[in-house]
Amino acid sequence: GQLPARRMVVVEFPGFVREEGQSAHEPPKKALETFGGAEGLGKALSVSGTMLPLKLRPHDPLSHPMFGDYSLNNGLLLKVTKNRGGDPGFSSEIVAVVKSGYKFDGMADFQYLYPRTSKPSNPSSSVDHAHPTREEDFDNYADVDKMIDDGPDEGVQIIPPIFSKMDQVQDYAFKQAPAFSRLRPQQPGEPPRAVRRSRQQRKSSRLVKWGDWPVPSSPVPIPPSKEAGCASSATFLKAVFASRPVWSSRALRGCLPARHLHHLHALHRVAFMFISGPFRSCWVRFGFDPREHPECRLLQVHDLRVSS
Repeated sequence: GQLPARRMVVVEFPGFVREEGQSAHEPPKKALETFGGAEGLGKALSVSGTMLPLKLRPHDPLSHPMFGDYSLNNGLLLKVTKNRGGDPGFSSEIVAVVKSGYKFDGMADFQYLYPRTSKPSNPSSSVDHAHPTREEDFDNYADVDKMIDDGPDEGVQIIPPIFSKMDQVQDYAFKQAPAFSRLRPQQPGEPPRAVRRSRQQRKSSRLVKWGDWPVPSSPVPIPPSKEAGCASSATFLKAVFASRPVWSSRALRGCLPARHLHHLHALHRVAFMFISGPFRSCWVRFGFDPREHPECRLLQVHDLRVSS
């Protein structure tokens, strides 16, 4: 058979829908009101990438919405009915094709409920505007200072901002920032300092711009005591750069076994770094100029940045 030409959008409602006093053939009015019905769904679909807001209390102006993410789908809407009469079986029919929908994967934000039973002692007080019973009665531009002056003993119920920017579950790992190292105080009474490790390393690194000629052939001179601490790691890295003259830091960490990653602290002793151009942030073996070797075009860096 052929699929029906009818197309539908599915909304995966984050809850159980039960309408009291309604038949099964009638649409769930209360569930549709939570995201504005067909009008709210059409407004979200009119703009590409727009999330669908859903309020569990649609008539409460202080209700924080949940947000459904738009996603492409490839499904069918199947209608199953129980046969009447003496036939005990069921009949099924494909009603429509579902190509897209909204799914609520996130959690609901903390909800704020103001005390509806509380009434201001002074009926003419402007604090009465802070106890709205309908969304159209809520004044977004109310003078808060005037409310406090007119009724200092009244509880001013001001709509709160969102409690959390994230609605997805996050794994938190509280660790010391690996990019920083803690330095001991040099004098008594001096507080300890945190210094970025990359800046410490760059002070003794050869940094080359794309238009600089020629490339350096030797590292920056350092004291013999520090040179001895880098000797074994420098020997290991020279063998690595002999097989490939250009490496990025990510490529080295991804290709080297974990037991050899401690040698990377001596990169500045065997290579220099480009700070601009197509080899930006790449380590290049001393004395080797990738601009003179066309085969090195495969090792260039493509920097792709997407605005948030």
